[in-house]
Amino acid sequence: MIGLKLFERIRGRLHPTVQGLRLFEEVQRSWYGLDRIVSAAESLREFRQGELSIACLPVFSQSFYRSSCNPFWHVIPDVSLNIVPQESPLLEEWLSAQRHDLGLTETLHTPAGTERTELLSLDEVCV
Repeated sequence: MIGLKLFERIRGRLHPTVQGLRLFEEVQRSWYGLDRIVSAAESLREFRQGELSIACLPVFSQSFYRSSCNPFWHVIPDVSLNIVPQESPLLEEWLSAQRHDLGLTETLHTPAGTERTELLSLDEVCV
C-alpha cells in the first residue's frame, strides 16, 4: 500500500528498516497529536482551568511524578498534568516543536526554540 520496505528478515527474525523506524516516529507524532485533541476535548467537557504538559525521559516519569506533582496539585488542584515519557532525540524534537510546556532531559545542548535551566549537575562514576 505505501510501497516501503518496513522490515527485513534476518536469521528468521524481523528487524525494522531505517524507513520503518522513521515511519514509526512519524506515526508516534501523529498519535500524540490525536491524544492532545482528545485531552483538549475532555478538558472542555470537564471545565478544567488548565493543562500542563511535561515531556521527560522514561526514568524521570515515575520519580518525578510522586515528588513534584502531588505538592503541585495541593496548591493548584484545577490544573491537569500530562506527563509524557519519551527517549532522546525525539524528546528534544518535541520540545523544539513546542508540543509540551516543560521538558526534562539529560542533554547538555538546548533544543532549538527553547530555554534551558540546569536543575542538577553531577559527576557520574561507573563501577
